[in-house]
Amino acid sequence: MDIIGYSRDEILKLTFQDITHPDDLTVDLNLLQETLEGKRDSYRMEKRYFHKNGSTIWILLIVSIVRDSQKKPLFFISQIQDITDRKNMLSALIEKNETLQALSNHLTERNSQLEEFNQIVSHNLRAPIGNIFTLTTMLSEKYGTDKDELLQSLEMSVKDLMTTLSDIVEVIKIRRNRNVNKQPIFLRMLLTGFRIFSPLRSRRRVQKFKRILPRLRKFFIQRYIWRVYY
Repeated sequence: MDIIGYSRDEILKLTFQDITHPDDLTVDLNLLQETLEGKRDSYRMEKRYFHKNGSTIWILLIVSIVRDSQKKPLFFISQIQDITDRKNMLSALIEKNETLQALSNHLTERNSQLEEFNQIVSHNLRAPIGNIFTLTTMLSEKYGTDKDELLQSLEMSVKDLMTTLSDIVEVIKIRRNRNVNKQPIFLRMLLTGFRIFSPLRSRRRVQKFKRILPRLRKFFIQRYIWRVYY
């Protein structure tokens, strides 16, 4: 038999029990016994054979019985098909599916973490920052044009922080939904916005951003662009 590597003379000296994988032998013998007893006319199963070289191959076995006029068994007819390649591909698909399932579980967990972080930002951080914003607004109204540079910077920083929190929430939403529309952005206007915060930010960052400006396209997710700067 070419499938298992034995010559005709060699295979005639062996029984199917000799070359059947032990984990498949019991099922095979039970089905064979049921066929002999007349409980079934034939059976088919996938099983493993040991190749002459020691490797294991998968085969599809189809067995039917031939009886005489008295219903007594005469002999069996067995058909064997090598399905090793198919089983290997199936095994590879199962492995890849398990990998994808693990990745899906990981992404689900990350998504849950993002959602939890979103709730923390929305509920735990907005309130205290909102209080600070209210205080700076009250101070601004009290002192009007007499407010010093420190108060102006504080007011600007609080507004910036509020915007940042809103951006974080928005970015989380974007990360959870990749199908987000990009908007046209005038990069020169973005740089103007950056310069507003120049007392609080390093001017070198603006210069670096200006150097990469020609290489940037015109359509972006705006909140991501701000995060590049910050």
